[in-house]
Amino acid sequence: MLRKIINKLAPQPKNDYLLSEELFVRKRLRILERYGINTILDVGANTGQYATQTLSGGFKGSIISFEPLPNEFAEIERKAKDFTWKAYNYALGDENGDAEINYSENSYSSSLLELKQETVDAIPATRVVNKIAIKVFRLDHVWDSLNIQGRNIFLKIDAQGFEEKVLIGAGKKLEQVKGIQLEMSLRQLYEGEKLYDEMIRFLKQQGFTLCLVDSGYMNEQTDELLQMDGVFMRIGQP
Repeated sequence: MLRKIINKLAPQPKNDYLLSEELFVRKRLRILERYGINTILDVGANTGQYATQTLSGGFKGSIISFEPLPNEFAEIERKAKDFTWKAYNYALGDENGDAEINYSENSYSSSLLELKQETVDAIPATRVVNKIAIKVFRLDHVWDSLNIQGRNIFLKIDAQGFEEKVLIGAGKKLEQVKGIQLEMSLRQLYEGEKLYDEMIRFLKQQGFTLCLVDSGYMNEQTDELLQMDGVFMRIGQP
């Protein structure tokens, strides 16, 4: 039943590893419950696939999504109106200001970083078809305006190579985050992005332990694993 709900409400724009994805979602929801997570910061929300999937799986807390693309943001607003779900039309990064995002043909591969040509060759739908002016803020800059003080916070980041910048922009506020879900690349798909081993090491230094890994995103031509999502928690910390 969960699989049917997820497929109907939140089709994922990645390879269809149905059973592995279903298991990953179930385990992630169990972790959120175990750690008392009641607020999710959904960074890089696209059209709200992650939030819809999480809510349909039974999550009862609130979700705050961040999506800089205007059409995708409008889709989130439409979906969010019946839930405890807010959305903001800007990106998160390590600086406050204006920027241009590279808009990909498949939308969800859009990034503030430049795509590497090898990525486009392997996944043609990632090709950039437009550049869109957006706003970018540090998470610690907007934190107080989110009214999340005292909440048990889980930070999900799917920013297409910009994940490290989002974490840096959290500053000291990262100490108030109980868990993180992060998209990690095994091969550099965007210019300047940090790879999975560097991200795991960085989060370990911040007190997070890797608890769960999904089935990943593969190059369908070669079967090489390109990206995976990892769930990190502050184990043993109040």
